[in-house]
Formats: sequence, structure tokens, C-alpha cells
Amino acid sequence: MDSTNPLGLEKRPSPYVWVTWLAPYLSGESQCKFSLWNQGNFRVPSTNDMPSDWLVQHQSLLNEVAYDLREDGYDVEEEDANSLYLKTSAGVTLAGKPDIVARNGQGLVVDVKTGKPRGKDRAQINLYQALIPAQKLHGIQEVPWGRLVYRSGEDKLTPPTEVDESFKQSVRGLMQVVAQENAPDPQPSLSECRFCKCREICPFAQTEAPEAREMVAWL
Repeated sequence: MDSTNPLGLEKRPSPYVWVTWLAPYLSGESQCKFSLWNQGNFRVPSTNDMPSDWLVQHQSLLNEVAYDLREDGYDVEEEDANSLYLKTSAGVTLAGKPDIVARNGQGLVVDVKTGKPRGKDRAQINLYQALIPAQKLHGIQEVPWGRLVYRSGEDKLTPPTEVDESFKQSVRGLMQVVAQENAPDPQPSLSECRFCKCREICPFAQTEAPEAREMVAWL
């Protein structure tokens, strides 16, 4: 197997990573960097589309939060107006698009979620907090506050202090993984492979739980 293109995919012109791909690795929910490396360096075929009901629920919640912020005196920018594209020192382009970026003396980045709270949500909003001042998006030069709003009613704030040197080092480490020439070793697991974008074409994907083959005397 060719370690520089193990899945035989079309290579990207240059390495490219989306914020949402990084978030599960930063939160510890994903471990298989083989998947991240392939997504960053090759065009992985899409296996599913967002369900229409999710899109409706997400847009409804976004509209509600944006309206409330404007009522509170914030200048509010939504989705496409918030596109982030930054070149990292590793040569990887890091891109993202937060749902809402608001300003009222201090910057605020908001992401709305229709599902249950997960660790990767916080990692994602921290990434937006870190990248917005790097690009000086909408003139914001200091790390903004972050906010996660869930359809369930939960509302979580993330202070600028969460974007510390340890967090930045973790992001740099993942960029270096994507930038390397050869694929990292796969680390398949049933839970992770289930939602992996490479699942349908990866020969290492785990689709069934391993059988218990040995008897353990003390059990």
C-alpha cells in the first residue's frame, strides 16, 4: 500500500482542514489521525448529506439567537459573512465558518447546536475564538468570548482564557500531522469508524465488535 496515498484518492492542490474536522481530536473524542490526514490531503467522497429537518432546526435556532443579540445592541454577522481561511506555519490551510460573530465593545462568537452537548462543541468554539483575531475578522483583534447555544435550552459561555498556549500547541500538533508526507498508522475502533468520512473506502475500518475469543480465568 502506498503510504503517500493509501486510499487511492484524488490529491488536493495543498493540505486543507475544516475546523469541525479538528474539534473531535482536540476534545479526545477521536483518535485515528489516519482519517484526519486523508481528509486534509485528499478529496474524500461524501457519503451522506445533512437531513433537511436538521437544516431547518439549525436555521431556526440561529435566527432566534441572532435576533436576541441585535435586540441587545450587538452588531451581528451570520454564517457566510464569517468565513475564516488561514495558512498555518505547517503549510496547511485551516478554514471554518462560525454561525454568528457579534460585536458590542467586545467580540463574541456563537455556535448553535441542535443535538446534545459534546466535548467537541467546546473545542470547536475555542478554535473559532483563536482564529477570529488571527484573521482580524470584522476588525476583532482580541480573543472573543465564545458561546454555545443548544436547542434544549442549554447556554454555555467559554472565556477567552480557554484559548491558552496548551490549546494552541494541540492545534499546531494536528496541523503537523496533516502536513506530513506519509499517512499515520490507522487506529480503528467501532465507535469512531461508525461516523468516519473514510469509512466506506478504508480497508482498516472496523464495522463489527471483535469477538471475545479467550477465557479469562479470574472472570
